[in-house]
Amino acid sequence: MPDPAIKRPTRPRNPAPKARRGTLSPALRKVHQQPAPQPISIRTTEEKVKHDAAMRRRTARPTFDEIAAMVAGYRQSTDQLSEGLAARYSLTDTERLQHRTIIRAMRVAQRHLIMQVRRAYPLGATLEQQQTFLEWFQGRASEIKARASDNPDQ
Repeated sequence: MPDPAIKRPTRPRNPAPKARRGTLSPALRKVHQQPAPQPISIRTTEEKVKHDAAMRRRTARPTFDEIAAMVAGYRQSTDQLSEGLAARYSLTDTERLQHRTIIRAMRVAQRHLIMQVRRAYPLGATLEQQQTFLEWFQGRASEIKARASDNPDQ
């Protein structure tokens, strides 16, 4: 039997015991703390179509040749053309504005080119002047066509 006169080292008692949170076991506490599942929202068909269109990223984009072909016809305004592209290719507002800028630039380039043609072809030209114009025009067309490096679609 141990001698009561000999002191043994002891740990002091915890001065502030943890408060009990109830009678739940740790496993039940984890289950109790999980958030309630969110109810599944029921969307209409129209909402699904809008959502899918907004979330879908296009793999096809309008090429510059397509845009140039559209721009060549002056039946539609620049805004109408850009809105048509946005509807066809599901473009965002930012992309639509970028394409509108491209369309405007193409139309400016067309105006500059037609002004060059008008300056080169005099009114009431003789056969010799017409031949000179056709040679100039053929050379200019060849220069434009030969610039493959300017094609951004490549």
